[in-house]
Amino acid sequence: MPRSLPALVLCGCGSFGLDLAELGSGRLVIQPAGDADFGELVPNRQSAVLRFTLTTEDETGGSGVNELWIEGDTGDFAITPTPEVPRMLEASDHMGIAVRFRPTESRAFAGELLAATLSGELVRIPLLGVGCENDDGNNRCDP
Repeated sequence: MPRSLPALVLCGCGSFGLDLAELGSGRLVIQPAGDADFGELVPNRQSAVLRFTLTTEDETGGSGVNELWIEGDTGDFAITPTPEVPRMLEASDHMGIAVRFRPTESRAFAGELLAATLSGELVRIPLLGVGCENDDGNNRCDP
């Protein structure tokens, strides 16, 4: 289900702590890029954490991170701990993001890590993982 983005509303009463010049125009980038594959794990017994870095491409300005979330199998993928947002990222700044995968059953899982900028841009990283069969109970995936 698509998630609607919150709007930044400016009115004559104030700017809610952000000046228009502070919003930044730099594009955000999540590294490493590409699909994040957590591999095969035993359901309800094993978990894996992958770490990402959110930075801005603009060397002279910055960009603001408005929101971070996961879509898809949200019970099995989780941002942990959740960084405080909204947050401005200056040209040399970065934000670390850790995503945990803990499968709850034997099957393939898919999701997306999403970051929304203050200007409305979305940055996405596909998340993949497998809950494997473990019929013999040895905490290792069956062949």
